[in-house]
Amino acid sequence: MPQAQRDAQVDSWLASLRPLNQALTLILDLIRNSAPFRKQTSMNGFYQDNGEDADLLRLHLPLGLQLYPQISGHKSRFAIRFMPLDSDNGVVPERLDFELACC
Repeated sequence: MPQAQRDAQVDSWLASLRPLNQALTLILDLIRNSAPFRKQTSMNGFYQDNGEDADLLRLHLPLGLQLYPQISGHKSRFAIRFMPLDSDNGVVPERLDFELACC
């Protein structure tokens, strides 16, 4: 099969998936915007809370801190451990302020 024909077939397949993509994008936008961000504080790089009615967690974290969140969860609670990007030389602040939305 010539490349142009294969490309046309792939474009046709992708076009058939566009309504699904649009619907999922809309649902995700609704979920993401269903809860405001709230200020939280992590002590020694750890934060824990109950996760009742939360389907999605969103975090705002200053990029300059060079940290990433390691998130684990269960149906009734979740925990966030902040880890340094540089595992050898990175430092996690004793007290870390961040924003969290439980959607």
